[in-house]
Amino acid sequence: MKTIILMTASLFMINLSHAYKHQDLMDALKKSDELAVQLEDFPKAKETVELFNKVFSTYQKQTLASELGNLYAEDAFLNDRIHSVQGVKGIKKYFDGTFKKISKAEFNILDVAYGKKDAYIRWEMVLYFRSLKVTKNLGMSQLRFNTEGKIIYHQDHWDYSEILQQMPLIKNVINTIKNNS
Repeated sequence: MKTIILMTASLFMINLSHAYKHQDLMDALKKSDELAVQLEDFPKAKETVELFNKVFSTYQKQTLASELGNLYAEDAFLNDRIHSVQGVKGIKKYFDGTFKKISKAEFNILDVAYGKKDAYIRWEMVLYFRSLKVTKNLGMSQLRFNTEGKIIYHQDHWDYSEILQQMPLIKNVINTIKNNS
């Protein structure tokens, strides 16, 4: 019985971890690599990082709505490890949807690092769900920019199993997997 639970849980977790198509992610990464600017040549990208940090540290619907056009290029790609979204309109719709699931969110910016084409923002995310207890996650956003300094590629890296573990059935499955590894 334990084996069946583990196999089912493994399949379930695999499907959750690929809720987006991996190939879409790789295609967007390749496209952004061709379009991305060298950060040292475009100081406007650092201004966008500062605005990104300001917008996400307050994480309010009206602030997001008013600043998304200043942050993201028209055909920007965003992947948060659960969803992939293309275009600034899709990104706006996606963020609008998050406010239906949470009562509040905080992003505590911990660090910013710059590579040749990418900015890396390390953060602590605190989510206040309407039906689950508060969850905290450490994560990082990888950002790439166009010549206007707008984000063309946004990839979040974080472990969303903390959220999943708040759901009773899934919590038991995850704990069974962790105890058997």
